[in-house]
Amino acid sequence: MIYDLILDEIDILRSLLKINTEHEEINIFLKIVQGRLTSISEDLNNSIKSFHENAEWETFTIAFYGETNAGKSTIIETLRILLNEPSKLQERDKIKQLRETLSNLTATSQKDYKQISKQLLKFCDGNIIGDGRSDFTQEVIKYQFECDGQNFALLDLPGIEGQEELVLSKITDAVKKAHAVFYITSKPTPPQSVDGNSLGVLEKIRKHLKDHTEVYSIFNKRAKNPQLLKSEIVDEEEKESLLDLDNVMRENIGEQYKTHFSLSAYPGFLAVSDYCEEKFEKSKSKFLDKFGTKDNLLFASRIKEFSDWLTNEMINNGKEKIKKSNDKKVYFILKKIEREIDDYYKEFNNIEGNVLKENKRFKRNLEDAVEDYKRQIFLEFNECLRKFEGRVRKRIYGEIEKEISNEKYESLLQDYMKEEVNSFKNSLDDRMKKLTIEFEEEINSLMKKSSIFLCDILGSEVSKINSKLHLEIDNDDECGAILEKVFEFIAILFLSNNPPGWLLFVASVISSFIDGVEEDDIKQKNNANKNIEKIIRKISEKFLENVEKQFKVLEVQIEKSIKKKLVNVEQIVMIKKAINDISIRFNNLSRNIKKEGNF
Repeated sequence: MIYDLILDEIDILRSLLKINTEHEEINIFLKIVQGRLTSISEDLNNSIKSFHENAEWETFTIAFYGETNAGKSTIIETLRILLNEPSKLQERDKIKQLRETLSNLTATSQKDYKQISKQLLKFCDGNIIGDGRSDFTQEVIKYQFECDGQNFALLDLPGIEGQEELVLSKITDAVKKAHAVFYITSKPTPPQSVDGNSLGVLEKIRKHLKDHTEVYSIFNKRAKNPQLLKSEIVDEEEKESLLDLDNVMRENIGEQYKTHFSLSAYPGFLAVSDYCEEKFEKSKSKFLDKFGTKDNLLFASRIKEFSDWLTNEMINNGKEKIKKSNDKKVYFILKKIEREIDDYYKEFNNIEGNVLKENKRFKRNLEDAVEDYKRQIFLEFNECLRKFEGRVRKRIYGEIEKEISNEKYESLLQDYMKEEVNSFKNSLDDRMKKLTIEFEEEINSLMKKSSIFLCDILGSEVSKINSKLHLEIDNDDECGAILEKVFEFIAILFLSNNPPGWLLFVASVISSFIDGVEEDDIKQKNNANKNIEKIIRKISEKFLENVEKQFKVLEVQIEKSIKKKLVNVEQIVMIKKAINDISIRFNNLSRNIKKEGNF
């Protein structure tokens, strides 16, 4: 059975998105989507079960829906009389009995006369017609009919312009139960929207009737005065307005809207009523004075024409129409679900494109940050080395100009170089630490910006929890892994933090250049220059060797962190496929219903 198939699909819908991804933002968004789909599945489950329990399968049911005092009850009362609706026949039989009782009363039975007269009013024709008060009809009233073997029912609904929140569920349930709906209006113009928070008539029609099976409009022209009822119910201007009404209705509720009818219910009621209150009798006399006979008045009202169409065409093949109508209602429920699921699919499709762009941007920015870090390291290194060279040369030249011995020159050169190398190291350490802190801040900033941007990509639902999301997204692991390699790199890069290591390095560089120096200031300066250049070259070579080696290690770690940080697009594709599979399953189901229902 169709209901069982749909309920099975609901269970499948709930299970298809039980996916976990490696990326926290996607997981959070996925949980939101799963929550939405769970809500959809629950709504679908409730809608299908409610429809299954409340659907009318035996009697073709027509709802009269519309604005307060538009004439719904007047039309229905006239049809009750014209079509000999069983409860109307019972009312008329009761009237006959009460009148006969009245005629047999004696003059002394005034009390009984008043009581019976009061009872008569309850059964008079027109007792369901509103008296002008808003919300005269508060309940949905069902009238059963039978015509040429076809059973059908008319539902008289409360007005939608009164305090319909008091009867909203009744209106909604009645519309859902009906297989066709007549929108009754006393105006030839299209229903209007309103600004602000309240719903206009058009919004209410769209809400209640958009997913219905078969919808018509009835323009009930008010004619309380005989002079207002002419041979043509509507004039040319009203005809144009009614065409606009058709267009607006069709635009708002779709192809299920058919057309409009024009009639004047009040004169039609007067033409068919036999047992009515005095106020109606007075009006009937005025109309009959103009039209002569009840048949002429009934013809002028056009309600007999509508009644004939209703019984000859509208309710024809009622069983087939009932099935088609109910199938369509299920179809509309499923199509609504499809649209919502398709929205999620489109959302993930956009996410895929935007995430690809963000992945590239983040990777490029991080690589640029690393390159900039590397460039700044060399700039700072060269600046420290230039100052080291200048200080050593200045100090040793100052001593050479004092005409010192070679032995003294050698001792001073080694001392000055060791002192200045240590100073160079300390200065470079400070600069590197500052660069590293800046690099750390840059990485943190890139990670955070990427997370925020991804949250924005993942839609408004995630944006609502951005503040919480930022607290939950922990970039410390990725940053820590990178910076751990940076600090290892810094330690190795500058040989060691052990001063004796630096001293041994300096001694090994300059020792072979001191032997055989003559006591001559020019030669001592030349020798000093050679030693300075040699140690600068050796420091630079060692530095470059360590830089290249350690940056390879650092880049490997950065690449790992990038892969961990970047959203895996394949995971998004997997989610898209799951959502698309759900949509396809519901599409196939709705298509089969449409095919079997032949609509």
